[in-house]
Amino acid sequence: TPAPTPVPTPVPTPAPTPAPTAKRLASCMVWGDPHIRPFDSDEPDSVGADSPVVDVFSTGDYWLVKSARISMQARYRPTQWTNGLAATSAVAIGGPFLQNHTLIIESLAGHILWDGIPILETLPSELDVPDLVSARYYKEDGSRSLSPKHHHWLAVRSIDLELPLAVTVKVNRYAQHVDAMITMPQQTGGQDGHCGNYNGVMVDDTEEPLLERMGATVPLPDLLFDAQSAPAEMHMDKITLADCPQHLRRKADELCREGSIHNLQDVFADRCAFDVCFGGEEFAEESVTMGLQAQQSQAASMIQFAPNEDMCFDVGGGQPLNGSALQLWKCHEGHPDMMMLLPAGKQGQVRWAAYPHMC
Repeated sequence: TPAPTPVPTPVPTPAPTPAPTAKRLASCMVWGDPHIRPFDSDEPDSVGADSPVVDVFSTGDYWLVKSARISMQARYRPTQWTNGLAATSAVAIGGPFLQNHTLIIESLAGHILWDGIPILETLPSELDVPDLVSARYYKEDGSRSLSPKHHHWLAVRSIDLELPLAVTVKVNRYAQHVDAMITMPQQTGGQDGHCGNYNGVMVDDTEEPLLERMGATVPLPDLLFDAQSAPAEMHMDKITLADCPQHLRRKADELCREGSIHNLQDVFADRCAFDVCFGGEEFAEESVTMGLQAQQSQAASMIQFAPNEDMCFDVGGGQPLNGSALQLWKCHEGHPDMMMLLPAGKQGQVRWAAYPHMC
């Protein structure tokens, strides 16, 4: 009797590979006395929230970003120009995503340090540590001055950093403090800090809940800064524009809301007036610079082909895969495969807006 023919075992159908999810990219800004605009400030639910800006009236070392892989900290200390109010004197960056190296950017009164060693000591200058950091130190275009009568104000000295995990940082250095803009995707596993928890909800990153969660200074074992030079922790009473003397308020409003500052977002104009009232006129230029830099960083755009401006660069296949072809295609306004994030200062990596970890 012939043996029965075995029934072939069917080959299992492989599960479909899910399409990659586009990573959301947002910026946190820290400037002035200091004012902090968290990552979630541009979310739809921020309309009607208490305020998309957190004002800090404490000195000490605090978390800006705290996640499993990324550590960013700010050192707030009073300056001779801020009448005792805090300003950000330095920013520190470290954690596993930098293989536990530490990068510290201080005001012009200090240094730029990589593992405690001064770097970028001349202007302009550049630094490249493969797979870790690409840094460029340069002078921003002075044409951003508020008006011709303020042409004597110096152009800002800026540092652009390109870091792993699609993180970029811009730091403006001034005599006694720095302003910073951190742009990054949401972190797997969550994050928190003065830049907020970046969960897509603004209401839990308004001033009261955020400072209730993150109002403590950085514990000594986690500190990226030199502990011996840490400023004393102090908490000052909150002040507002209502506390500004009328003659100073009129001058601040004229400087920050009128003249050539027509496109400055209200959030920057309000803090500009505050800083002029309690810090001095030079702070107006800083608020304008930060507002313009924020607009530039958040604007994804198409890249047109110069010989034929009807054609744009396009990511072939529309998937974030290594080796994907960059091709020319007829421009289609707003098409996600054509929208790119251009580097600040016109030098650096061009990132795909839909997947900013791809370049």
